[in-house]
Amino acid sequence: MANSTQTLAEQHPSYNEATKLWNVYVQNVESLCKVLHVPTVAKMVDTVSKTPAAASKSDECLLFVIYYFAVLSMSDVECLQEFSKSRKHLMLRYRTAVCQALVNASWLKTTAMPVLQAYTLLLIAMRTQIDSHTFWILTGIAVRLAQRMGLHRDGEKLGLPPFEVQMRRRLFWQLLPLDAYAGQVSGTGISISPNSWDTKQPLNINDDQIFPGMTQQPQEQRGASEMIFCLSRIELSNFYTRTGVKMKELDATIQFKDAGDIEKLIDEVEDLIETRFLRYCDILNPLHVFTSGIVRSATNAVRLRARMPLLTKQSITVTSRRDLCTLAEKILDTNNTLYSNPSINKFRWQMAAFFLWDALLCILRSLAEVGFYSPLELTTTWTKVAQVYSNHEELFKPRRTLHATIGRLTLKAWLANPPCDLSLEEPAFITALRAHREPKVNRQQQESINQTEGIDKAADGVSVFDELFNINSIDKPDLNLDLGFPLGESDLNWDWEAWDQLCRGSGLG
Repeated sequence: MANSTQTLAEQHPSYNEATKLWNVYVQNVESLCKVLHVPTVAKMVDTVSKTPAAASKSDECLLFVIYYFAVLSMSDVECLQEFSKSRKHLMLRYRTAVCQALVNASWLKTTAMPVLQAYTLLLIAMRTQIDSHTFWILTGIAVRLAQRMGLHRDGEKLGLPPFEVQMRRRLFWQLLPLDAYAGQVSGTGISISPNSWDTKQPLNINDDQIFPGMTQQPQEQRGASEMIFCLSRIELSNFYTRTGVKMKELDATIQFKDAGDIEKLIDEVEDLIETRFLRYCDILNPLHVFTSGIVRSATNAVRLRARMPLLTKQSITVTSRRDLCTLAEKILDTNNTLYSNPSINKFRWQMAAFFLWDALLCILRSLAEVGFYSPLELTTTWTKVAQVYSNHEELFKPRRTLHATIGRLTLKAWLANPPCDLSLEEPAFITALRAHREPKVNRQQQESINQTEGIDKAADGVSVFDELFNINSIDKPDLNLDLGFPLGESDLNWDWEAWDQLCRGSGLG
């Protein structure tokens, strides 16, 4: 795509298709992002899908990112049933369109909220698909655009209308954890300094409580609103970015004290989320179930990461190691439970970015040690690992060093300490991992395989950079590891280097 304006008139879907895509977006995506005001955007979607020529440049940015995100949240079977096109085909079509729409809207110079909303949604959608260095750069652009628009200053202090205040807060508080995630996976740290902004959290309200032109501040409600996921995530993000703990710089004595302090702080955050939101959850509401599972998994992950340095100590007791493994198992159990719940399949696009690799690595290290688990525990734990592989197909397509390493450690642990009942057939995930450990095929064969699996130039994140800036870049392997939970956390002293040393020290490297 050239870095110049081009008409997108032919890329708009039919009215019926646009309506379907909008409804999918509202059901699968909106409640986990809350970047848009549904009643307002619904009118725009209805109008433009009937008369595409009426779309403004900003409208097109929003429309095409909505269509792209809706398709991303669907399965291939659903896409074929609803649109008679493959998911891959539709994703390519609408991702290309949204990139062109951003170029048409001069996105690098924009001060228009809809354009930044669209760009932010595109980043959220692509954060697990894109090269981490590229993603960090693209996210940095979003941060700079937000700062130029003054989103880092609270709109109420600036005297802005109540509706605009809430929408600015919602967008800024999506950028904060996104920036932290980009810094985590690229190893660069956050670029929005905690002391550089004063934007308040958005209110706990539903979309029908706000509207353009309103003159009075909305009344915050008590309990679980449409904002439950976003506000729960914000509380965690606020904890991570405000504390900014850097345990790796401290000596061992202080380190363990700080680890205890971290656990105390996360207890307080967890209690806050429980009191404000989770206590009001409806077990029949998929969004509430999902929010509860993600919060509990994330808070346990902080506790696990704070305790991880103990594994490097020769003096660690069996009790302490078992406590670590119990915590790791809770994280895996929550992840497996979420994946097994059919009512929240629509949120799997989000779950792909929330899996916590520390827990799996901790379990694999213990599985490799003969005698650590009893025979019954050994079988149960391997069953949990098998479930993880069943839920995370990306582990069988190791495009990232992390995934390849996890596969290697899994095989070594299996060889060292398989379940005691050897009469059973080798599980499918072990057989598949063995197959991927075979000698690599040549590049031409690999490209053919990638085309079959849907991993081509048009579908990877590097080409997004090309499309937006009209440059040619070399597709290099991603050597950065998304070991953490993407809720906006600061480094809690457990990075890839530490894991690599630990695994090598135990004979797993």
